[in-house]
Amino acid sequence: MIICPKCGTRNKDRSLSCRNCGLYFSVEERQGGPGEIQQSPPKRIHQPNYLDIENPEDFDSGGRDRRPILLEDRIEQNLHGQRGNGSPAEQPYPYQPSAAGGGSSNKLLWGILAVVILMAAGLGYYIFYQPGNETATTASAVFAMAEDFYNEANYLAALKLYQQFLQEYPNNALAPIAKNKISEINNDLVSMEEKQQRVGELLQSAQSAFEKEQFLVPDEGNAVGYLSEILLLDPTNTEALEMQEKIISYYDDQASDAVKRRRYDSALQSYEKILAIVPNDRYATEQIARVQRTIEEQRIARAARDAAERERQRIAQEEARQQEIAKAQEEAKTRREAEQRRLAEQRRQEEQRRIEEARQQAEQRRLEEQRRQEALANAAKNEDTQAIASSSNPANNSTVPVNPDPANASGEDSGSDPTVIPAALLDGGKVEYVQKVKPDIPRTWDYGGFSLIQAECIVNEYGLVESVTLTTPSPNKRLNSIIEETLKKYKYKPATYQGQPVRFKVDETINFTKFR
Repeated sequence: MIICPKCGTRNKDRSLSCRNCGLYFSVEERQGGPGEIQQSPPKRIHQPNYLDIENPEDFDSGGRDRRPILLEDRIEQNLHGQRGNGSPAEQPYPYQPSAAGGGSSNKLLWGILAVVILMAAGLGYYIFYQPGNETATTASAVFAMAEDFYNEANYLAALKLYQQFLQEYPNNALAPIAKNKISEINNDLVSMEEKQQRVGELLQSAQSAFEKEQFLVPDEGNAVGYLSEILLLDPTNTEALEMQEKIISYYDDQASDAVKRRRYDSALQSYEKILAIVPNDRYATEQIARVQRTIEEQRIARAARDAAERERQRIAQEEARQQEIAKAQEEAKTRREAEQRRLAEQRRQEEQRRIEEARQQAEQRRLEEQRRQEALANAAKNEDTQAIASSSNPANNSTVPVNPDPANASGEDSGSDPTVIPAALLDGGKVEYVQKVKPDIPRTWDYGGFSLIQAECIVNEYGLVESVTLTTPSPNKRLNSIIEETLKKYKYKPATYQGQPVRFKVDETINFTKFR
């Protein structure tokens, strides 16, 4: 993880720029393995710059400074400069504290501060270094330097100057103040030593819990708890900050991996753990908001999919219901059609039965008529025989009377059928068709190209054709046979004569033309 040196935002490893402020990282900041802290933690807010009490190796057993520039040498140099032509403000100050940040604003600030220091130095030189008051001037200079070190939190340097001030000027008016400062510095040094000892113990406990990966659990004795206590005692502790960043990086990696796997609940838990370590962390807060938006979008999408699925199921159910209705209607239609076919077949059979009965009755009447005609013919023949015999025997001419046939009493020809009425004499003067059938002649059959056939049909009281007589037949016997069969399939509306159902005869003409 790379920490932006400008805004402090945590960024992913190998990031080219900060995701918050857009600052581009250097090559050194982008290098390193995953999970490592690529940016140094924030510097101490108030780090002593002159005598570092955290590095005891800088002092010998007597507490004397072993660094190249000794404190006594610096004091002597300042005093020597005060006794000569120069002033303390004009001497170099090698341990001037460094600014926390750079930039033009800091330069301007330091410029103003330098002017103020020069003015104060001039005023001090005028007050303390007047001729004839060399002792007061030296005491004030030593006390002023001690005050400067004290205000800069360089307590060991201030302690030595306060002690030197009491040794050299025990009767000075500032001696009680120097004693109080020495007492306060001793108490502060004791407190700092105890704090450093406690911090060391907490660091060991935190390191042990960190190695066991006990970052937030158990509630008592976890690494984050130890680090929080350390940072309360020493907010700029480098080891604690680095360990804390490693833990944050660990949970950040877990959250990122969970997001990639779309395990958003786990990602939220990891980011919430980061917030438990660093409350109000902007990066974790933004990530939680983003994951929550993703969860909400997924919930909306899932709700839309569920609604679409319910709608699809409803449509499928409606289609199934419509199909069942259509199937039931089709089955009902099939049953109706079957019933209609059954009834039609029943009517057809009934009609056939009636036609057959009428045909049988007509055939029976024809046979009876034929027998009657034969009887009449036989009777006429007998009469002719008797007449011949009478003529040959005149004695019998006056004695053998003629018994005429009652059927011929009206004077009609014995060869005609008086029960068949011509179509022209029917009530209404015309016949009406119920069914006309076309002759079934094969298309490939050659019957001569043109033929005119005339026939006489005898129709009974039921409108059925009893007999067909070809009055003008075709030379083709097969064609004549087809015409007879076709005319027998004709059906006429029953006719009446003088209000009574009668048999009648009708003439039919059929033309056949075939282009070769």
